[in-house]
Amino acid sequence: MGLMSRRCFATTLSMGILCAVSAQGQEARGAACPPSCERVTFDVHLQPGAADAYRMVGSLCARGPVVPHTLQILLHGATYTKEYWDFPYARPRYSYVAAQTAAGFATLSLDGLGAGESDHPPAAQVTTAANAYAVHQIIQTMQSGSFLRSFRPERIVLVGHSLGAAVAAVEAATYQDVDGVIFSGILHNQGPDNFTLYQNLQPAAPEGYVTTIAGQRGPLFYRSEYAESAVIEADERLKSTVSATQFSDAAAGAAATASIRVPVLVAVGDEDSTYCSPPSCSETGALEREKAFYTPEARVEVVGIPQVGHSLNLHRRAGAWFAAAAAWTARRVH
Repeated sequence: MGLMSRRCFATTLSMGILCAVSAQGQEARGAACPPSCERVTFDVHLQPGAADAYRMVGSLCARGPVVPHTLQILLHGATYTKEYWDFPYARPRYSYVAAQTAAGFATLSLDGLGAGESDHPPAAQVTTAANAYAVHQIIQTMQSGSFLRSFRPERIVLVGHSLGAAVAAVEAATYQDVDGVIFSGILHNQGPDNFTLYQNLQPAAPEGYVTTIAGQRGPLFYRSEYAESAVIEADERLKSTVSATQFSDAAAGAAATASIRVPVLVAVGDEDSTYCSPPSCSETGALEREKAFYTPEARVEVVGIPQVGHSLNLHRRAGAWFAAAAAWTARRVH
């Protein structure tokens, strides 16, 4: 990681005292005191002992003047990038980063291997386990204090959306190195549209990577009556790629949840037809059934966000989900 990134982030943390933090309400605070963010890079390996290193790019954000004690590491879903967490339309309305930093946490949103600005290794090597190991290396770096001496988080929460939730589950279960896990946009239950995404993918560059067919993100990821058309259009423009190999082995995440030993929050759009049958996740019992897939130590909490589809961050009621994640982090981890 570049020394410039470390110096800039240390500076931005200290500059928060100059911000107008007296504004009332979360959205008002986000407008008056936007989070300070720095682009950061990490060199990671796909498996222990591997010679080749690949670059992962992230955005590290916080608000001053107090250095946060809790860091949320954010993992996006298939064909998304780190911009899913700080969506560049009508900020901060659809910004998970703005909401969590306003609640007093730092965030590190990452482009997964094979997505966004991060390197695209040979697709056959980019599996769920490889991405989980890459995230583990980043967690070790943050916990060691070697990244930034003035920012060594005491607690780390993994936050994964959809395919990113599978990566988070494998990482937390395998390495037991985080203090909490938040899953969004995923359940063990299968809804009527569970395999629709598979049918709406097309090859992308480089070889072995895929993305969504043009014009399909609305039907795949939204309940359109509860989302702005401009958001869906921006989503289409910003879409990225995913390794077909990783996409096909995402089920590894479902098996891993039984080995997670830290508190877990599961949040889904209550009308996400990928994982729930009509009329909703809550009314069909999918939320209650989810708890059986975790250990008692996970103290799992499951919440369905009304009037929201698969991509929770990008519906009009995203703020309800952001608030639930912040409240859970404060209560269970922070």
